[in-house]
Amino acid sequence: MARYLIFILSVAVLNVLLVFNANFLKLKEWHKTNGIMIHSFTYGPSKPYKGSISTYPDISYSYKVAGKEYLGHRFGPLDYVFFEKVSGFETLKPDTRVYVHYNPESPDESYLRINYPELQMLSLLSIAIVIFLLGVFYNYIVETFKRYLKLG
Repeated sequence: MARYLIFILSVAVLNVLLVFNANFLKLKEWHKTNGIMIHSFTYGPSKPYKGSISTYPDISYSYKVAGKEYLGHRFGPLDYVFFEKVSGFETLKPDTRVYVHYNPESPDESYLRINYPELQMLSLLSIAIVIFLLGVFYNYIVETFKRYLKLG
């Protein structure tokens, strides 16, 4: 029974990976427009957690789509989960011109940067592979142990 749970878990992680990938591919279809920075800075936890030095962006920018002005606050799709220090982020001062990626179906959804999260995708794939191999290894050990008990 446990070996089936391990296989199901590996399939579930692979499914999350595929959904995650599909969502990022949709972002490539978003349109791009000019915008203006209002403010930008990063903040981190008051105490680093186990040596973590994660920072989170706090930004605000304005942009226009079809004559309507919008206000955006997101740097990227994963900025609240994982934010890499980006070279040039410090240069996003007020009144700086920026490119804004926005959803053409819902222009109030926007990001300044859309980068494919290679590290996160590789991590999820690695986890799925390890879980799958654990399932195979577990199955091999259990079957070998059963054969050993029958012979002895």
